[in-house]
Amino acid sequence: NKNDEGAAPGVETKKLYGFDRVNGGTYIHGMCTDGTYIYSIRTTYSSSERKALVTKQDMTTGEVLATSPLTEQAITEATAGVSYYDGKIVVFGNNGTNYSINASLSGGWTEYTGYDFDTKNKLILNDVSFAAGRQEFAVLTGSVVKVYKADKTFSHEFNILNDENGGSLKRMYANEKYIYTIFSKDGMFNPSIHIYDWSGTRLARQLLPHNLAATSPEVTNSGSTNCQGLIVTNDN
Repeated sequence: NKNDEGAAPGVETKKLYGFDRVNGGTYIHGMCTDGTYIYSIRTTYSSSERKALVTKQDMTTGEVLATSPLTEQAITEATAGVSYYDGKIVVFGNNGTNYSINASLSGGWTEYTGYDFDTKNKLILNDVSFAAGRQEFAVLTGSVVKVYKADKTFSHEFNILNDENGGSLKRMYANEKYIYTIFSKDGMFNPSIHIYDWSGTRLARQLLPHNLAATSPEVTNSGSTNCQGLIVTNDN
């Protein structure tokens, strides 16, 4: 839930369901939702560009309902976000070329130009959220959030502040009210969430507590994992 600035008492984490491994997608990076299903982009480890796939899961049970084919070898960890817009799932290539597939995850990936927000220079996208209630896009590129209107015209931008606990900016997710960002680093299992309004004012920062009820021992005993995915449903 949205909380006051700082690690306020009473914040709870709980495990709703596991994100089981799938062939070709050991690690989950970005996450998004169409309001009914959760879509997660997954890769195997590589220090360079990777192929990726996306899974579609039931929001209540966690059951994997569909798995996409692999993308081209074009995704890096920094750009391994995923977005839902206009019935499509979109992922972001390292060179600014983006790819989409139908939200059913059937068929193949094709080059996607619907996120060409800057026609002069291709933006390297880390995450994109479309807030239908606002008819605006929040676009994370580097450490900057750019806000665009529904017709892709630029509105304004703001910088994401560094986190007081360290770690690096991983992902962004936006809804009609707020823009959320998550910071983490290897071995840091209590990620920090920042909450902004759409004008760019940071309203809250919350360090999420970590416990085995929410994270498996496999993660806890590893010094090389971190928390990256972030979605918001029903203000949670």
